[in-house]
Amino acid sequence: MRGVVNGTVVVAVGEGLLIGLGYWLASVPHSVTFAVLTIAFAMLPFGAWLVFTAASIALLLNGGTLFAAAGLFGWGAIVMLTGDNFVQPALIGGAARLPFLLSLVAILGGIETFGLVGLFLGPIIMAAFLTALREWSYNASS
Repeated sequence: MRGVVNGTVVVAVGEGLLIGLGYWLASVPHSVTFAVLTIAFAMLPFGAWLVFTAASIALLLNGGTLFAAAGLFGWGAIVMLTGDNFVQPALIGGAARLPFLLSLVAILGGIETFGLVGLFLGPIIMAAFLTALREWSYNASS
């Protein structure tokens, strides 16, 4: 459980800081506020996507170029896809001693099955199942 929470929070803060750097470089108005909102909403599925989309629109409405807004959106998408699909499963899998692919399946399956709570329940159930399987195979071979 601790690994899931720590992995989720660490990835959300990292994503928020990296996307926040993009806000600052693109001169988004209130970039610090958008960065804090990105960190908070990155803990929810698709939450940060709403924030950096709103920041891209705010940039356009305040005189930013279409190129800058599209670049900001692209940067946010790259950071989010990398963080959510590679970094977070690696952090959670390492803490729970789950292989990367099983960790990714546990996160996605948990969210699909249980909603937001499944972000935490999926890896916990997968870790319990894998522990029972390892114990069973150890006892079967003895």
